[in-house]
Amino acid sequence: MDTRIDPIGQLGLKRGDAHILRNAGGRVNDDALRSLVLSVQLLGVRAIAVIGHTDCATAKITNESVRATLIEKGVDPGVVADLDVHPVGDQQQAIRDDLALLAASPLLPHDLALAGFIFDVETGELEPVSS
Repeated sequence: MDTRIDPIGQLGLKRGDAHILRNAGGRVNDDALRSLVLSVQLLGVRAIAVIGHTDCATAKITNESVRATLIEKGVDPGVVADLDVHPVGDQQQAIRDDLALLAASPLLPHDLALAGFIFDVETGELEPVSS
């Protein structure tokens, strides 16, 4: 979601080479999983890379801080009471957790290639995240 990141250009891809899903924090949430299942099972995707990045705003927030901000802006407290924005905290651990979630999903094939990376927004380098 971060506008500093151009996955097509920075990964050396061409239009049509990859399905790119973006969301706040780069987390594999229910909606991302749904899209990944469709990409893999219906469209033939054979590999998934979960890529986070340095200087991620979701590493600096908590569910509580977001809820408080929304309430300050006039959103009904009852509406935000159960809001989970999936804060990142430890970027490497978040990527490892998401890779484990994908590996354990009964909706995805067990031979699906999975990899995790952190993109450094200053250097443009991709650092592998070990599982």
